[in-house]
Amino acid sequence: MGQPLSPGQIHNSNSYMLAGLVQQCGGVPYRLPVARDTLDEVRARFEEALALQPDFVLSSAGVSVGTHDVVRTVVEQLGRIEVWRVNVKPGKPLAFGQVGGVPFFGLPGNPVSAMVTFELFVRPALRKALGTDPLAVPLTTAVLDEDLTLDGRRTYVRVVLRERDGELVARTTGTQSSGVLMSMVQADGLLIVPEGQTQVTAGSRFAVRLLRPLWHQG
Repeated sequence: MGQPLSPGQIHNSNSYMLAGLVQQCGGVPYRLPVARDTLDEVRARFEEALALQPDFVLSSAGVSVGTHDVVRTVVEQLGRIEVWRVNVKPGKPLAFGQVGGVPFFGLPGNPVSAMVTFELFVRPALRKALGTDPLAVPLTTAVLDEDLTLDGRRTYVRVVLRERDGELVARTTGTQSSGVLMSMVQADGLLIVPEGQTQVTAGSRFAVRLLRPLWHQG
């Protein structure tokens, strides 16, 4: 931490980001060190997590189909996978199951994908465990201010919201690459485009899942 990156390395933002989101939900996060992409090291991290007697286990990365994506193998050794991959963007490579009898969420490695899937799947589970309504999500509607080309999955578009002529207007935060964390930081909400749509035109109206409270107009 705090050292220059070597070739092929990236900063570990996900563990801090996920810990902050868990804390925001009212949970107590325990961050463990990063595991290298080996069966032995990933298994050791899961066993270390289970020794803490957690209510949930979260991991990030290693749940896709690459040569070094070994989390699924380890989870199936320690428990089972019940859901693998979801038809959303960003966030397709998501896993859910249990390890050692503890509910497990395996989130994607790209930071935006990890944040979006946390909002969609982990936050409701934590809210239910804490005795609050898991479906109490702040929603609004907004008119899209630009054309979009999508891939047909249910898509959560990062947008900023502005009021214009008495209605909310949504515009993207720029690039929708799942590796650009700033695009999520700048977003007021996630505009929800249902599955099956590949071309969306400006002027269309969609639901928006709010990431922060709407401002109050004076």
